[in-house]
Amino acid sequence: MDSASRISLVGVGSLDDAALFGLAIARAAAGSGLRVRGLAVTTHRDDPDAEVLRALARTTGRAVLRVDPGVMPPGDVGRASARAARGSDLVLAVVAAPLDGSSGVDPLAALAALRAPVALWYDASLRRSGDLAFVDAARRVVLEGLGVPLLALPSGPSAAQPGARWSSIHGESAPLVEASEPLGRTALRRLLRHARRAGALPPIEPTATLPRARIGVLLDDCFDLYDEEGLVALEEAGADLVPISPLEGAALPELDGLLAGDARIERDSAELSARRAFRDGLRDRIADGLPTVALAGGFAYLTRGFRSACGALHPMVGAIDANAHAVDRPLPAGPVEVETTVDTLVGAAGTRLRGRVERAWVVRGVPDDEREIYATLEGPADGGCGRQQLFAAHFRPYWPASPGAAQAFVDRCARRAAALVQDRRTQGRRELAGT
Repeated sequence: MDSASRISLVGVGSLDDAALFGLAIARAAAGSGLRVRGLAVTTHRDDPDAEVLRALARTTGRAVLRVDPGVMPPGDVGRASARAARGSDLVLAVVAAPLDGSSGVDPLAALAALRAPVALWYDASLRRSGDLAFVDAARRVVLEGLGVPLLALPSGPSAAQPGARWSSIHGESAPLVEASEPLGRTALRRLLRHARRAGALPPIEPTATLPRARIGVLLDDCFDLYDEEGLVALEEAGADLVPISPLEGAALPELDGLLAGDARIERDSAELSARRAFRDGLRDRIADGLPTVALAGGFAYLTRGFRSACGALHPMVGAIDANAHAVDRPLPAGPVEVETTVDTLVGAAGTRLRGRVERAWVVRGVPDDEREIYATLEGPADGGCGRQQLFAAHFRPYWPASPGAAQAFVDRCARRAAALVQDRRTQGRRELAGT
């Protein structure tokens, strides 16, 4: 069992309320010298607000881990929470799953998997029947099923509002907090007392796998839509993950493979385009045969250019001979399952991948000989893009739910790296023989 205190934060009225609540708690805890880790439990790329999550990461000094209960089974949700607890004094699990079930996900199941006291943030003055029904359901599931505290903060829209009151809804009549500074030392101390009552989490089994391939991961404020368990799956398959920031545009290190994950490409296309040296260097590496998996926003980034909603075309990497276009209409989104129709970086033909698709853009003009590398079995129809050393998809797969895919990608990277080493040795021997 990890020793970190944990608490789950749920905003009943708005999906951003819990994140704002968590940010206020994080600032108070960090100011007291506690090591805090944020965990975003969400089924949508834009919930909670990205700027609030970024502020939470800056406050804690650590990246906010993403957990998608729409594709992750409860066991994986629990293990992600356990990893967040490592080296932390307090884990704040911001739950931003719609309460009306519109995402197809039961938020209470995620709360159960987190095994932590639950704090509900809601405006009691609204008295909306749906909100109150959720509170009642949460009381039954959390208190009766898990036996952990369920706390309520019935106040206005801001976590910093003077005079906010935290109260219990499971029989205690006294408010948890009543002060002009609701997240001061006294409030924090009382919150931590409840957070320490979190239940045991699944043990994290150590892996003896040694890194066999250095795989660069595009990771920064734009490329920030990775789930923790997916990255762990690659590490367990033998990858040494090397973070790379396209926004910073630093020189590329030596790599055996590349993962260009989901990104907020429509928001940052102009800034990404301005890093021309980085884009050119990445295009040359991919053209030289660097095994590359590009997912969702990463797919759009590797095209020739991204045309924004206002019509401006921002040059991108150019590794894929097509353009991405922002659209002003909602596109189909949700869980997806596909089956590859040809051999790819993630496995032989017939490999199945499961994940989630969410985007505000389309890729148009993919060459015919690089299209339809997989068939859609469930969810929005898509065919992807690929060739021998490139796999690109409009969705972001959940690696643990796609048996063998992570291992196949790492193996391909490792084999190419070994082949390059052997080629250099052969060339060296030839040069020596020539002298």
